[in-house]
Amino acid sequence: MGGKIDTGSAMAGSQVKLDVNSSLIGCPGCEGDVNITNGAKIYTDVVTKAESGDNDLGAMFLSGGRILTGDAEAGSLVDALVNFTVVGYDLLK
Repeated sequence: MGGKIDTGSAMAGSQVKLDVNSSLIGCPGCEGDVNITNGAKIYTDVVTKAESGDNDLGAMFLSGGRILTGDAEAGSLVDALVNFTVVGYDLLK
């Protein structure tokens, strides 16, 4: 006597977006030097996993069987914009 297990798909997704120390300094027509100091330490650790499961087919009175698992998909997106500075930009445009 056998058994059958059907599992669905497993999906996982992550997204990390960092925008650190951004400066828009609008001074159209300004002349002279501009001194800007920015600093940043960024540590990003992303782990994305999709597993269809730890399926097991077995019992005391079971012999044979079938396990059908769905697809496992995983994706990650990391977007970092660090120390971005624009000087002399007309913010009213």
